Amino acid sequence: MHDLISLAQVLVPVFLGLLTWNLNSKKTKHDSLAEDNDRLVEENRRLTKLNAEKDKEIRELLKDRSKNETRY
Repeated sequence: MHDLISLAQVLVPVFLGLLTWNLNSKKTKHDSLAEDNDRLVEENRRLTKLNAEKDKEIRELLKDRSKNETRY
């Protein structure tokens, strides 16, 4: 019986340490949301820049088109 108690006294702290380490290493919901938010903000910046470039191209094409129409 004494050996069983000694074994439990050794294994319980090891088990609790492993459990604590495992729980602390997992991402929290807040961490996941923050990462998703950062990713979405970066994607929004990229798309906004792309949209501005496309708008500029469209304006230039319309300007060229109107110049060509006035010639004829």
